[in-house]
Amino acid sequence: MTRGLRLVHTSDWHLGKTVFFRNLLEDQRHVLAQILKHCETLRPDALLISGDLYDTPLATADAMRAFQDFALELKGRCGVPMVLIPGNHDHPGRVTHLAPFLESSGIHAAPSFDGTSAPLKPLRLPALPDTEFYALPYLDPERVRAALSGLEPPPKDHEAALAAVLKALPPADPKVRRIALAHAFVRGGTVSDSEEPLCFSGGLGDVPEALFEPFAYTALGHLHRPQSIGASGRLRYSGSPLAYSFDEGGQVKSLTLAEFPEDPLGAPRITALPLEPLRRMRRIRGTLESLLAAAAGEGPQARADYIQAVLEDATALRAPVERLRERYPNLLDVVPPRLDKGRVRGAAASPQRRSLKELFEEFHLQALERPLSAEERELVDLALADAARPADETQAER
Repeated sequence: MTRGLRLVHTSDWHLGKTVFFRNLLEDQRHVLAQILKHCETLRPDALLISGDLYDTPLATADAMRAFQDFALELKGRCGVPMVLIPGNHDHPGRVTHLAPFLESSGIHAAPSFDGTSAPLKPLRLPALPDTEFYALPYLDPERVRAALSGLEPPPKDHEAALAAVLKALPPADPKVRRIALAHAFVRGGTVSDSEEPLCFSGGLGDVPEALFEPFAYTALGHLHRPQSIGASGRLRYSGSPLAYSFDEGGQVKSLTLAEFPEDPLGAPRITALPLEPLRRMRRIRGTLESLLAAAAGEGPQARADYIQAVLEDATALRAPVERLRERYPNLLDVVPPRLDKGRVRGAAASPQRRSLKELFEEFHLQALERPLSAEERELVDLALADAARPADETQAER
């Protein structure tokens, strides 16, 4: 029998991220301090970070310093080893270039897959001889195809790429527990607005949960909503530690605590450890005057939240952004009245089939929920006619 095991799992920190041009590093440091506190209290056997440590491949010095400070604190206060993998947002070299030196500090950074250092080489931590960790960083199909050039047929999507790499999994030892870290989109997962839509379009980026059957637990990264895949608790997205889009504003962000029985084949007990943001990300909706009135009744902490205001006024407004920002200093976005962005994009996708007048009429109807009046139609006709006239003719009249 193996010993019991306690893991803390997190992912998708996106250090250095900006939302509507607002840098969130202060907010990120705030939740990193809470992660440290949880590790100090729980003393887990390892901390797993499943990719997207940084928000861009060219991570800023401030973002890298935030991780450095966290790692030093983790070692000094807790002595908890860390296992991390790069995600699709990370530049693998910026995550793993000091891997040999990091290991002496208990930080085990898995490289991206390049065919020379297989991601399925098991990692065993000194204090956990009966547990193997398998790192599955973001497996770009093109990179896997180039590295495993002899494969027939060559992998064309993420499912085929992951299946090809998993063929290298060594035979199972019934006395050893297998833990995977993976950065992937598993079918059935729920996406958020802050995730890269190209990763999920057309089904090319998703993989089935059956591929992870060899593992007692798969610590997933890539999706920002905390969620389990399947009923066993063996596949889990910890989610991002902060909301990175307004549709995530109602989510309770958390760490995942996975506690395993002595049986190496036993399923873990999953506990979500809530994380409190420095500022919440909230979407408010109403007329300008109603929003201003509601703000007057809120406390200082609520007014400091990151705000997206969806306006429902039927007429033009005077300086709505400036007036709202007087009450909400961290106002990030103002959405025009009842603007259905999806339908507008759909209409604009085939402009050759519609006249400018038809497109404007549809936009007006969506934005104000009423058709153009006869007077407004006449003004639109005059404006379009003027725009269509040659520039030299218009200048001559002026």
